[in-house]
Amino acid sequence: MAQVNPAASMYEIPHDQKLPVTVITGFLGAGKTTLLNHILTTNHGMKFAVIENEFGEIGIDTDLVQKKESLAEEVISMDNGCLCCTVREDLVKGIRRILSLGKELDGIIIETTGMADPGPVVQTFYQNPDLARRCKVDGIITVVDSKHVKQHLFNTDISEGAVNEAMQQVAFADRILLNKIDLVEKNELTQLKHDLKTINKLADTIECQNSKVDPKMLIGIDKFNLEKALEFDPDFLKGAEGHEDCDHENGVCDHEDHGHGHGGESHGHGHGAESHGHGHESHGHGHESSSHGHGHGESHGHGHGEEKFKPTTRHDLAVSSVGIKLKPGEDMDLNKLRQWIGELVQTKGEELYRYKGILSVKGFDQKFVFQGVHMLFDGDFQGEWAEDNESRVSKFVFIGKNLKREELEAGFRKCVCAPLRFKVGQRVQAKVRDGWKEGEIIRTWDNGKPYRIRIVDSGVEVYGPLDDDRVVRPLDYVPPTTA
Repeated sequence: MAQVNPAASMYEIPHDQKLPVTVITGFLGAGKTTLLNHILTTNHGMKFAVIENEFGEIGIDTDLVQKKESLAEEVISMDNGCLCCTVREDLVKGIRRILSLGKELDGIIIETTGMADPGPVVQTFYQNPDLARRCKVDGIITVVDSKHVKQHLFNTDISEGAVNEAMQQVAFADRILLNKIDLVEKNELTQLKHDLKTINKLADTIECQNSKVDPKMLIGIDKFNLEKALEFDPDFLKGAEGHEDCDHENGVCDHEDHGHGHGGESHGHGHGAESHGHGHESHGHGHESSSHGHGHGESHGHGHGEEKFKPTTRHDLAVSSVGIKLKPGEDMDLNKLRQWIGELVQTKGEELYRYKGILSVKGFDQKFVFQGVHMLFDGDFQGEWAEDNESRVSKFVFIGKNLKREELEAGFRKCVCAPLRFKVGQRVQAKVRDGWKEGEIIRTWDNGKPYRIRIVDSGVEVYGPLDDDRVVRPLDYVPPTTA
């Protein structure tokens, strides 16, 4: 249980001591309010503060909750708007009010309106420095009405360019509650699971009736922790009809029923074209991870065995999961990866709902783990690869709208390391601050950089961050003359 200290904003709080925030979302009538009441009245020994939004839906009865010896320490209602619209100042004020009470809490629960896109709610906790220091997004729980969700997922009345909120809520989920399963036949439920998995390969599902689920399955799951991302399910690329996705070595596969997806690093902090010093004139960098928000956590992909399903979602849904897995030995170039993911997030961020990956980066023994929500991206090196090179396999998943598998795969493959032009001991020209200098290659793929070069006349060591004539070129290179 976290002690909410009003003075905590004055110092950095370790991740495991931050107050977890659980976002509950789902379409109107799915059972969110019933779930919240169940959490608050079940004897599980945990205490929560609640922020509820009553826009478009009747929320919990605050008086009733209090009379039932509610476990909620504070209930804040926001009934004047939809949480999905912006990074809400009233949400920030509500959280600050809870934090100012100084009570011991196990978490904060945010119940969103049935029409809410949870993305901006999550972004609020990363764009507000005070909340980012003191709270952590624990997970997004999406409640699904098993009986009626299809009419929302396949709604043909949505105007062109508009967002299908039901799809969005499924796409953002870390965990999906299949509620009201007693109202559907077994084969309908199986088909529904298949459809939901096509939209979101990363989320796991829990079946329930009347929203009755063990609260410990929903709270304290830490799905936005990068270390949790290391638990990336190795079977996440299982096809919807039981086959594995292709390795894509020789181009895009033509299986109709599976998706492909995402990769990346920090968004767009490249080094430009100059080599960066390492030594007396050093302005080089080591592990180049940056945190611009946070993304996804643990995944639990589930295949469907040998049973066949109608590919309802492949052609009918604009929101889908896209996943790609490379072959052993196809290591990533850190600099190219950073530039590509930066461009991707900047240009497609609004349509990228969730994404996650574990990558093998050339020059590093650790796994590069990343996850993100829209344009908020978090990536770092976490955990060692096994000594067996066969285990060093890059894999990633995008979940979003209008994703084009071919484009994503092509961009990702451009980041795979090509054979280097120069070898250790070879003399080259290196671009440094004051122009081109003769240097000797002393190491390759050092700290993720293609070359480490010692300048001959000064002995200074610099990095060549790109294997490109703009940075490192042959010793006998002669610039073309202009007419």
